[in-house]
Amino acid sequence: MEKNGPSMGGAPRVEYLDSTSMQSQGSYSMIKPKRPVPKVKKYTRQEIENRPGEYDADSFYMLPGGDFFDPQGYYFDKKGFDQLGGYYDKESG
Repeated sequence: MEKNGPSMGGAPRVEYLDSTSMQSQGSYSMIKPKRPVPKVKKYTRQEIENRPGEYDADSFYMLPGGDFFDPQGYYFDKKGFDQLGGYYDKESG
């Protein structure tokens, strides 16, 4: 008898499977998203440093127009937004 099942008056038991547990059961299948997941380009240090600019105290590579690359190699425009609309908060960084 399940400890947290309907017969005990609780919510039905829910199991979450990741790809590892699904593979071990031999029934692995990919769940395809309804739309493609966009990828944000991660630039190499060489790609970044081939552009005019300089590093600031926080290891951001600042370009002359105000846009920048973060320390992980992602590009942000001069308003601070990346290609997907993500941004750095001016208060918390």
